[in-house]
Amino acid sequence: MKAKRLGEALEDLRELKEIVRGNEKAERIIERIEEILSDREGLVLDALKALSQGGSEKELAKLAKRMREDESVRQLINMAYGVPSRFADILFWAWVIAAGIFFIMGIYFFFPPYVFFSEISGNTTIVQRTLEVIYTRPDILRAADFLFKLLGLLMLVMALASMYQAHAILERRRGHRS
Repeated sequence: MKAKRLGEALEDLRELKEIVRGNEKAERIIERIEEILSDREGLVLDALKALSQGGSEKELAKLAKRMREDESVRQLINMAYGVPSRFADILFWAWVIAAGIFFIMGIYFFFPPYVFFSEISGNTTIVQRTLEVIYTRPDILRAADFLFKLLGLLMLVMALASMYQAHAILERRRGHRS
């Protein structure tokens, strides 16, 4: 709607130029006004500068709300500050996969099987050998248990952070909903 008003103003200036044909000074002034109104980016930047320098916080908040409600302006802001479209899908899935890996590792480390790969002789299995080592030296289990639980919690926190990143990318792609 605003672009329509700008187009109408430029059309009115062209008509005015036809009316004042022959008056060089008036024609130069109209041409200068046409140049200024034709530079849409310059107009927007000048208007934003004027609003931010002289405007009150209420006026700026009102403008920001109107900009957020306008679909085309919101898309423009998302294009300017968002992840490029072709990389957003890749980043989203990378964060989801990372979250899955971190979650699996977190569960594994938080509830570790305590399998120590040592020499196996005879018919003993790895688990039997591990239980034998733990039974004879319980101090190994105390140290390992604390480290594994700490590492497990860290992995679970990383899984949550990864899912948050994936969620943020998805929301940015969809656009902010009120």
